[in-house]
Amino acid sequence: MELAPPSLRFYFTFLFVLRAVTKAADYLEQAEYDTGNHEEDLKTQSLMRQLLYNPKLQDSCPLPFDEAKLWKGQSGPPLKQQIQNQFRNISASMDCVGCDKCRLWGKLQVLDLGAALKILFC
Repeated sequence: MELAPPSLRFYFTFLFVLRAVTKAADYLEQAEYDTGNHEEDLKTQSLMRQLLYNPKLQDSCPLPFDEAKLWKGQSGPPLKQQIQNQFRNISASMDCVGCDKCRLWGKLQVLDLGAALKILFC
């Protein structure tokens, strides 16, 4: 199996996460961000709103893709299960990374993509 070029894989990942963010926009806007510093909390909330309502982002990518189409039809449920299983395998593989720093960053990235998957599966 031939992999897509890195730039295409990066673009798909960006669209994937962007779709999850846009789908969860109401929740993300209303969430309470508590950093322990009131000024930082306000700044974080402001930055989140800037991301969610960025006109350039909305114009260039109004609806990255319709994930509901992925899960329709006979191949939908098995595909969903296959993605979940592969994701669990990737997450488990991160436990085997020897470098603590690399393992931490890898786990964070896997958790982020896992959160995006959960949002898109809802």
